[in-house]
Amino acid sequence: MFGSKKLTFQVKDPMLVMCRIAGTGDRTRELSALVDFNSTHCLMFANDAVFLGYSDVANRAREWREVFPQKAPYLMSFRGVERGIMVRLKRVSIGPLAVEDVTAVSLEMEPSLLLPYDMVLGRSFLDKFKLTYDGKSKTLSLS
Repeated sequence: MFGSKKLTFQVKDPMLVMCRIAGTGDRTRELSALVDFNSTHCLMFANDAVFLGYSDVANRAREWREVFPQKAPYLMSFRGVERGIMVRLKRVSIGPLAVEDVTAVSLEMEPSLLLPYDMVLGRSFLDKFKLTYDGKSKTLSLS
């Protein structure tokens, strides 16, 4: 994280934010993201990862796992055990908060493209911040 900045937003379901992802070279993309404290990693669609310069995600996770098992993790989600290909995002930021070198996984069986978000911001990003919940104002702060 850079500096001592703070971001406060209303707690709602779903908790959606806009984030900026920096990939390889000068490639960047702004995506709508679901904030999910239950997800161990950030999750992203393969087409966004490829656009950002992470072409490894175009491979099949089960075949990639035979050669690079550390880059093809199994994850537990609401759909059960899933496979994906892990990448290290150069930088992820929401508002004034930014983190470099964030792990993200592109799932082998992608969620529906009809979802109201483009990626999931999981704990590989969120654990870099202090989380504060204010029950009176129903706000969540990351600092």
